[in-house]
Amino acid sequence: MFAVEMLDNGVRVVLDGSLGVRSVTTCAVVGAGSRTDDLDAPGLAHLLEHLVMAAPGAGGDSLSKWVDSAGGQSNASTSHESLFFWTRVPPEAAVECALRFDAALTAPAVTDALCAAESQVVVQELLAAADDPVDVAHEAFYGALFAGRPLARPVGGPVPFPEFGAADVLRAHRANLRSAPLGISLVGPAALLGEVLAALRAGGLAAVRREPRPVVPRGSGGAPGAGVAPGAEYAYLVAGGEGAGRADPRWAATEVLAAAVGGTPGSVLYERLRGELGVSYQLRSTHTAYDDVGVWSVVAGTPPAEVERVEKTIRDCLREVADGALGDAGFAAARRQAVGAVLLDHEDPVALAHLNSTWSAHHEPAEPPVDRARRLLADVAHADVRAAASRVLGSYTCVVAS
Repeated sequence: MFAVEMLDNGVRVVLDGSLGVRSVTTCAVVGAGSRTDDLDAPGLAHLLEHLVMAAPGAGGDSLSKWVDSAGGQSNASTSHESLFFWTRVPPEAAVECALRFDAALTAPAVTDALCAAESQVVVQELLAAADDPVDVAHEAFYGALFAGRPLARPVGGPVPFPEFGAADVLRAHRANLRSAPLGISLVGPAALLGEVLAALRAGGLAAVRREPRPVVPRGSGGAPGAGVAPGAEYAYLVAGGEGAGRADPRWAATEVLAAAVGGTPGSVLYERLRGELGVSYQLRSTHTAYDDVGVWSVVAGTPPAEVERVEKTIRDCLREVADGALGDAGFAAARRQAVGAVLLDHEDPVALAHLNSTWSAHHEPAEPPVDRARRLLADVAHADVRAAASRVLGSYTCVVAS
């Protein structure tokens, strides 16, 4: 069962019963992340993520605390493009959870004191990320690849973190709900999803007056750097370039490229770095697709002395794929890996809800997004992947951190 419904204000709600699970996952994606923060308010989206989950609701409990008491799970995250909120609860708590989810999202009880407290939590999160070389390398990679553009901004915000008051936070949040892309997804038993939808129809989200308009500020507001510390025994490099956005016809080929040159045992890069050279223990490739652009990257961990050789191997593999050296058999295997990964990765209800919400926030799904992705991936030709490799090389960037 897959259906797309609309609230009275035009917000799309995807109902997906395809997994056959008994739990109910409710997910909202608000298309306002670090790239849409005002230049004088970096980190505001990240703070909003925390506040929606932490603000007291009916009975005084926050959404996250209530979900926990109901035997469920919840979380939220911030990306360059979006805020992502989700809950997953047993079926008997699904309708009540939807009501509380709607209230937390549309009317969070934010105070100056709560802003100050959650800002401290954000700072601790940022300090922890600053000690993680993978996070540091990723942020620096975006900063280098998108220098001078909003995607160069650190997702979490700067340290020291700006001081935000409740009035400023709520003003920004209300503006996001009115104008940012917004998608809702429900995953669970088909017989129950209609009841959850009815709860949302009666809530505050359906009453928000929607005036969609793109808001993309100019400039990056600064980007982080990275490097290898003296005496470091291990380092991480992130290498890659621009890919393709979600609706770009070249999206699927770039996904297959991530399977062909990446961290799975069948990829040419894995065979080279792990099998032949033995110089990289941690290795993975990803293609992150935003609405208007994509980012193709490889993350590799290695001793600092091997960084140059690892980086050269990544570039060599991309050039070989661009030149056709992958061969028809290697291409077919990479395509099968990409097609299979979409299905396997989204047999988790939270991952499926995230995908459905993200797609519906920006586009009207004519078919289940998982089915669309698998269909497009299956239609990719070898020449398309060669072109994707050439495109990545055209904007190739590499950053190292320890």
